[in-house]
Parts: sequence; structure tokens; C-alpha cells
Amino acid sequence: MALEPWQETLLGRRNMISEENEKSWRETLIQICETLIKRSEIAICGLEVVTLDRGLRNVSWHTRMQDNIKGLWQEEAWVAAAVAKSVQQGVQF
Repeated sequence: MALEPWQETLLGRRNMISEENEKSWRETLIQICETLIKRSEIAICGLEVVTLDRGLRNVSWHTRMQDNIKGLWQEEAWVAAAVAKSVQQGVQF
């Protein structure tokens, strides 16, 4: 039965479905992390463009909100980078 290794993993009878499956999900997770990092970088650059285009650089509330949003994007990139690093180092989840 093709689902047996998956079911045994869910039931705790096996550590993993297969080496091939393990390699595949790790590669996929790294790709997702890389996409999130790129998305964050683009969004942070976009914040600067919006500020310049709208002439809002010296508006105090805008600067604070922009810093908050930038912080969230940076945090997303940091978490994605940390997850990718742990996967590349072979950390078991």
C-alpha cells in the first residue's frame, strides 16, 4: 500500500516516510524561505519609494508607521533565514 509509510510516520512507528521524501520537503522549505526573504527585501524597498513618491518623508506619524512595517518585513526575513539555515544544517524537526 502506497500510503503505508505515511500512515506509519503519522502513528509514530517510523521517523520519516523515506529519504527521498525528507530531501524533497527540505528543498521545498528552503525555496519557500528564499521566496519570503526576497519578498521582504522588495517590500522594504517599496516602502522607501512610496515615501518619496508621496512626499511623506517628514511626516512624523508616517515615519513611525513605516518603521513598524519595515520591522515586520525584516522579522519575516530573519525568521525565514533562520529556518533555511537550520534546514541546511540538517536540524531535525
